[in-house]
Amino acid sequence: MKSALDFLRQKSVLHAPPGKPFILKSGAESMTYIDVRLTALSSDGLHAVAEALYERLAGMKINANLVAGVALGGCPLATGVSLMSGLDALYVRPEAKDHGTGKLVEGAFHPGDRVVLLEDVITSGGSTLKAIAALRSAGLTVAGVIAVLDREQGGAGPIQQECPFTALFTLKELLA
Repeated sequence: MKSALDFLRQKSVLHAPPGKPFILKSGAESMTYIDVRLTALSSDGLHAVAEALYERLAGMKINANLVAGVALGGCPLATGVSLMSGLDALYVRPEAKDHGTGKLVEGAFHPGDRVVLLEDVITSGGSTLKAIAALRSAGLTVAGVIAVLDREQGGAGPIQQECPFTALFTLKELLA
C-alpha cells in the first residue's frame, strides 16, 4: 500500500498556472496549493493519512481521550483517527451555527477531557489557534496539535506557545 506521503504527492499537490497564484487562507499567495482533502476524501488516502496521524499520536505519549478536527479539512482526519484509535471524535466549527444548539464544538465530551487537535495544513496557524480557543472555551484541555502538513510559513511557532505541535510533513518534504 502507498504511504501517506505518496498519496499526498499524487492527489493533493496542485500547481497554479503561470501568473495566477493561489490565495491561501492566510491571504498569502502561492504557486503551489496543498489540498489534503483530496487525499483524505479518498478511501485509501484517508486510511494512509489516518494511520500516519495515529502513529504520530501514539508516539507523542499524550494522554488524550478525544481527537478533534477543524471543519472542513480536519473532519475526515478526526474520523479516520477515531476509527483507528478507538478515541471519540469532535468537530470544531469556524463559527457557531445560528440554529439548533448553536455549538462551536460538535460531539460528546465532558469538561476536563483531553483532546488532540488534527489539522490538514498549517500556514499562519490562525484557524488552529481559533480552534484551540474554542475547545478550551468548551472546557476541554488541548493536549496537542498534529498537522498533516506544515507549510513552514510561521504558523508552528504560535501553536507551540499554546500546546505541543508536530506535523507529519513539511512542504519541502512533500515537494522533494
